[in-house]
Amino acid sequence: MYSDPIRGEPRQYDFSFEIGRGALAVRLAIECKNVFSLSPVVVCGCDRIAREARHDIIVWGRGVLERKETSRTGGISVTIPVRNSAVFPKSEFVGKSVGKLRPPKGPTKSGAINDGYALTNDSELYDPWSQAVAHAATIAKSAASRPREPVGDSVANPTFTICLPVVVVPDQTLWAVKYGESGEMEGEPTPVNQCDIYRDQRFTLVEQREFFQTFEVSHFRFCTESGLAKLVRRLAIPHSELWDEWFPESTLDADFRTGFPAIGR
Repeated sequence: MYSDPIRGEPRQYDFSFEIGRGALAVRLAIECKNVFSLSPVVVCGCDRIAREARHDIIVWGRGVLERKETSRTGGISVTIPVRNSAVFPKSEFVGKSVGKLRPPKGPTKSGAINDGYALTNDSELYDPWSQAVAHAATIAKSAASRPREPVGDSVANPTFTICLPVVVVPDQTLWAVKYGESGEMEGEPTPVNQCDIYRDQRFTLVEQREFFQTFEVSHFRFCTESGLAKLVRRLAIPHSELWDEWFPESTLDADFRTGFPAIGR
């Protein structure tokens, strides 16, 4: 169970998954949705612009006190924004809306056959992705209040955490369609195994009179079962490039690295 920060009510999440590498950790807030192949999920989107290419890293540990210009908490946790994110890169496809393809309803009253499909903004998709986002905010708050596991002297050595909301649907039920700047569809809808949707939602992790800390869910991800399995397998590879994309050296600079061997790249 967790407390939904959006609706202010208790919720039960489907899965919470974490994989770590030294002091680095990726936490997935996973919600599942059963979708039929005749009525698949369709993500409509366009090329990502520069200001959307970002994600947040939560850092826990007393070493962050040395980062006066970054810390807004005055405590032992800060949120570091990653710009020009390689996880959500500029000019790649990003979803802006999610719907479902409604199959034909059959003969009309006049007897004519209705063989056209319609794209609907299906309200039943709102619950799983909004729950995944709220769940991610909850585990982000947990990451800001304590390290995921002791890593050496964890009070001195910081831990770094990414939180990503994920909605999982069956294989062959996720499609993407790209639109150009003038609103015209570019090409045909394409089946995909994963697709990121821009969310741009900020949550408060710590709020006191003297300080506060926030965390932004910039994107949430739709995955098929195969897409989720591929993501987990890639994260499990010791030298996977995903870790460098999530935790770029250009952001986790020398102020965090000097004397902190627990980063463990």
